Amino acid sequence: MLARINLLFAFSMLTLLVFYFAGRFVLVKIVAAVTPSLVPYFIAGYTLVALMLTVLIVAKTTIRLEAMSSAARARRPNARYFVAQVLLCLAHLCVLYGIYAMFFPGSDGATQSPWLLAPLVYATGIYLAVIDMRKRASQATA
Repeated sequence: MLARINLLFAFSMLTLLVFYFAGRFVLVKIVAAVTPSLVPYFIAGYTLVALMLTVLIVAKTTIRLEAMSSAARARRPNARYFVAQVLLCLAHLCVLYGIYAMFFPGSDGATQSPWLLAPLVYATGIYLAVIDMRKRASQATA
């Protein structure tokens, strides 16, 4: 149960980080180049749309993962499962460090690296967790 919550939280964080990077480094620059006076309104609207899409994507993912995890529940976890959970926890720590660096900008090592590293670690952990769930589900049905 805790592993599924961890996976869904990681997936929602990955989705939010993707929307954040797309908005900050692509869409806001385009809007600022065309109409600089509308940037605050665009950011507010984009934030709401990104949160709504994140909830929608995570809800769809929850439905799909429920079918796989119920079939995989009977098997014991293997090394891939533990590696995926450790990677997801490390990604959570990257996000927490990034938040810490935002609120305490004078701290040592406060750079953009946690925000750039977190999506990569999230994606790797989610990939390993989904592969493990699929393999366990196929072994349970066979």
